[in-house]
Amino acid sequence: MNVYNLKNLKNKQRFQVAIIVAIVSAIAFALLYAIVKNMLHMHIPYLYIAFAYGISELIKKVGRGVAVKFSYLGAIATALCIVLTYFFYFILFYGVSDIAFILQYIIRDIFTLNISGLIEIGLIIYSIYLAYYNSRII
Repeated sequence: MNVYNLKNLKNKQRFQVAIIVAIVSAIAFALLYAIVKNMLHMHIPYLYIAFAYGISELIKKVGRGVAVKFSYLGAIATALCIVLTYFFYFILFYGVSDIAFILQYIIRDIFTLNISGLIEIGLIIYSIYLAYYNSRII
């Protein structure tokens, strides 16, 4: 019964559990964001910071690792969460399943040449950095 006891897992097992927790939390946060975006009819990129902090704290709590791989996992899971927010929003509420259209919209939405696009790029970079920095025990 040591498999489900988080206190007795070895480092490799803790990292595997942290991968599962990171993926599940990224999907859950992306779904939550898509629902909030649909309810409010607003794009709120400031929530990316909260999601990055939540993902990194879950990885830190479950993984309890000091290796850099936990930081990489946090950054990748946060980037996955940000991309999945767009996919879930279009698939769930608009019925669009064309991946090329969604990717084109993501690139056009993020890389617009105005101040809101620059702020969103800054928030995405900061949230990925925050997840990278907070995902392991330092």
